[in-house]
Amino acid sequence: MDSCSSALEKYGVGSCGPRGFYGTIDVHLDCEARIAKFLGTPDSILYSYGLSTMFSAIPAFSKKGDIIVADEGVHWGIQNGLYLSRSTVVYFKHNDMDSLQETLENITSKYKHTKNLRRYIVVEALYQ
Repeated sequence: MDSCSSALEKYGVGSCGPRGFYGTIDVHLDCEARIAKFLGTPDSILYSYGLSTMFSAIPAFSKKGDIIVADEGVHWGIQNGLYLSRSTVVYFKHNDMDSLQETLENITSKYKHTKNLRRYIVVEALYQ
């Protein structure tokens, strides 16, 4: 109980939203470091607010000139992240692997002479 009380006194009840608005605290950074170590990766990042994840993670990895192939059924927050990336977005039929394959083949054919073309596939792992 004492550790709970002291953590509550030090940090309050939580960040209540995105770190960009409410700040990053030492326990965020410690948790990210532990996750990265567990996964064997150089780094990790945690988001406490789902929409901020979609609005910032997608544009952080993709940019204008990239192509993103996305499931047409992705959450509107993901669609906004795709828009914010300024990438070319091509949608395939929801949960249809044949449609995905056909879309990828069309893109490969259309852009076969384009150098350094970065391509991404965006799907949702959990549906709301």
